[in-house]
Amino acid sequence: ANLALLGHAAIVIAIIGAVIAVFGRALARRWAFALAFLFFMVPFGAEATPVLQHWAAVAVAGALNLSGVETVRDGFMLTTRVGRFEMAEACAGLRFLLAAAMIASIVANLAFAGWKKRLGFIGAALAAAVLANWLRAYLVIVAATLSDRRVGVGPEHVTLGWIFYTALILGLIALARRLADAPEQAATPAPPSKPQSCAHASLIAVASCALIAAYDFSVVSAPGSIDAPNTLPVLQSEGFTMIADIGAWSAYAPHADARSTVRYRSAKGDVTVSASYVAEDRAGAEIASTETRAADGVIWRRLAIAAPDVSLRGDAVPVRVETLKNDFGQRLDVAALYWLGDRYYPSPMQLKARVAVNKLAGRRQAGGAFFIAADASSPGLIDDFLSGAEPVAAWRARIDTRTDVGT
Repeated sequence: ANLALLGHAAIVIAIIGAVIAVFGRALARRWAFALAFLFFMVPFGAEATPVLQHWAAVAVAGALNLSGVETVRDGFMLTTRVGRFEMAEACAGLRFLLAAAMIASIVANLAFAGWKKRLGFIGAALAAAVLANWLRAYLVIVAATLSDRRVGVGPEHVTLGWIFYTALILGLIALARRLADAPEQAATPAPPSKPQSCAHASLIAVASCALIAAYDFSVVSAPGSIDAPNTLPVLQSEGFTMIADIGAWSAYAPHADARSTVRYRSAKGDVTVSASYVAEDRAGAEIASTETRAADGVIWRRLAIAAPDVSLRGDAVPVRVETLKNDFGQRLDVAALYWLGDRYYPSPMQLKARVAVNKLAGRRQAGGAFFIAADASSPGLIDDFLSGAEPVAAWRARIDTRTDVGT
C-alpha cells in the first residue's frame, strides 16, 4: 500500500529475527533492550503532529495573554500587535518529543533496575519535552513582539531551539545520575545457547524475508506505462450547477496524473471541488499521501482539523475536514474524499488497505481524491454536496476509456 512505515518496521523486525536465529533466545532476551531500541530507527509519530500543534497553540496563546502580550488565537495562528505567527508542523514539538524519548530510554535503562521507575522517568522526560517546546515558542513570540520582529524571526529562532534541546538532554542525564539505583554486582554471563539444528536454515529464511521486505514492491508490480486522461469530467451533485469562476483555491496534488478544479453554485452558496486522478498507485505517486493535501502551505495554511460525520450518498461517515486560511483572511473548510475503482473511501487508511489487497491479487485500479471546499461560515454546504454526489462509477464512465487503465 506504499506505507513506508511498514517497510521500515519490517527491516528492524528482520534484524531482530536474525539475531534470535543465530544466537538463540537466551542471548536475545539479555539483549532485549538493545534490540527493541532499534525501533527508534523507524521514522514515526507524524500522525500526532496536528494534536501537538493544537496543544502548543492553546498553551502558548494562554501564556502570552497571562504575561501581558495580547494574543488572538485562530486555530494554529497566533496574532499579536506586530503580526501573525503560525504554530507550524515543524514547531509542533515532535522532534523534541522523539529525541527525549530516545535519550530517556537509554538513560532509564542504565540508571534504574525496575520497570516502574524506567517508565516513570520516560514519562517525565516526554512531559518536559512538551513543556520545553511550549516555552521555546513562547519566548520566540515574546522576543519578536517586544522587538517589533527584529528578534525571534531569524537564525536565533533555530538557535534557541538547540539551546533548549541541549539543556533538556543534559538535564535528563543529570537527574538520572542523581536518582539512579545503587549499582548491583554484575551477573555472571549465561553460557551461549547451543545452536539449534535449524539455525542455519532459519538464518537463510530470515535473510530472504529481509530482502523481500526491503525490495521495493512497486518494482515487482510496476506497470509498463502510465496513461491518464487529459481532462477529468465534472463530478455532478443534485442541486449544484457548475460556474465559470474556479476561485482562488485548489488542492495540492503535484504527483497526480491528472487534476481538475471546478466551482459549483447552489441556492445556499458556492462549493469548489478539486479532483486528482492517479492511473495506478505507485511509489512517488500514491493516491493518498502527505503530498496530496488541501493546503499548499504557502498561500493556504491549515488552521485546524476535524472529523465530523457527513452524509455520503445517504450514509453518515466520518470525513477529515481541514480549516484553511490565506493571507487575505479568507477561510475555507475542506473535506477529503478518496476513490478507488468504483467506490468512495472517506478514510485514507481504508483506501490504502484496499490498494494493498488489489496489489496482492494482481489487480490494477485507477484512483484519486476529491477535495470539497466551502466557505467556513457555511459548513452545511459540504454535507449537501456529498449527500447528492453521483456514484464514482458514473463519474468514471465519462472519462476517456482509451487512456484509463481501469480495473
